[in-house]
Amino acid sequence: MFLPYNTDAPLYHWPVVTVGLIVVNTIALVALFPALATQDVQAIRPWVLEFGHGLHPSQWVTANFVHLGIGHLVGNMFALWGFGLLVEGKLGWWKFLIVYLGMGVAQCMFLQIAVPASVGPGCAGASGIIFGLMAVALVWAPLNEMSCFIILWFRPFFFDLAVWAFAAIMATLQFITATLSGMTFGSETLHLVGATFGAVVGIAMLRLDWVDCERWDVFSVCAGRHRMSRDQIKALEAKQTSPDPEKAERQRRSSLTQIEQILADGRHELAWRAHRRMANTTDGWRLPEPVHRTIITGYHRAGQFDESVPAMVEYLRHHAEMAPLVRLKLAEILLRQHRPAQARSVLAKIPPGTLTPQHETYRRKLEQLADRTPVGNVIEMAPQDW
Repeated sequence: MFLPYNTDAPLYHWPVVTVGLIVVNTIALVALFPALATQDVQAIRPWVLEFGHGLHPSQWVTANFVHLGIGHLVGNMFALWGFGLLVEGKLGWWKFLIVYLGMGVAQCMFLQIAVPASVGPGCAGASGIIFGLMAVALVWAPLNEMSCFIILWFRPFFFDLAVWAFAAIMATLQFITATLSGMTFGSETLHLVGATFGAVVGIAMLRLDWVDCERWDVFSVCAGRHRMSRDQIKALEAKQTSPDPEKAERQRRSSLTQIEQILADGRHELAWRAHRRMANTTDGWRLPEPVHRTIITGYHRAGQFDESVPAMVEYLRHHAEMAPLVRLKLAEILLRQHRPAQARSVLAKIPPGTLTPQHETYRRKLEQLADRTPVGNVIEMAPQDW
């Protein structure tokens, strides 16, 4: 089995929940190990997902954290790290946690309702969720690569695979195995069910604009938009639709008024999502600088520093008024995320003489901190053009 351990996809968040889930799964195995070693079925039964004995909502949660051996756990946790890194890196910790637990609960509920006792006593493990995360990654970043390894003849072999290729290989193996077994219920079927749930979740979140894939999602790639500049995309959209200029302007003014009202109510995240929907559907849409800055400030006041990064990056692309100070704050956040190379790149673009003496002192402090931060962190990618 291919085991992923890194990705080149753009990541905005440190994978704290992914690490936490790996720890929780490991603790669960340690706690149940005596029962597994003695094959104490009665001790294990309450924690796994049983079939044919009614509905047990607690098992919809616990079954996702129970593994039936060290090999089972290790394989799943490597896969969880690789795909959790990508999905949480785009979503942030609390959204990722909701997606992870939500897919697990939904899959277990579906299986406990649909699968009869004649199929088997039950199932356990995180592999259904992990195949769901793989499907989400396929929808969001099909051309990005996963760094993987495989052990053959006691030797590790390292290589890179595009997410679509990894997903295609794994899905094909599951389908072939399921077909050879006569499509009877087994782990392969569970994996395919998990992948189906994940694909639905990934597409839904993409369509609702809850995640920014920077035009590298599967739909943009299939349409060729990932190779187009923003101007080319706007020109293509202009050819496809010719809206009434006055109507479009009224829509822009109305949308901006709504965003300002949302901000006045203190709902900066909702304002940012509304802006992103307009940016994806309306030619020439751009937030006024004060409104854009207010959204960033709202994230920071709420302590949502990681979540503010996409808004800050977009600010730097479109506005110059407070760009030096935004770069200072962005570099500070990147250093918290253990991304010193990106932080240095952001600081290097602050024009000389644009900072007050106090801010200039702080800039030098951040540069020194970036120089002291170890390079080579697992998610530190080549600096992007911010």
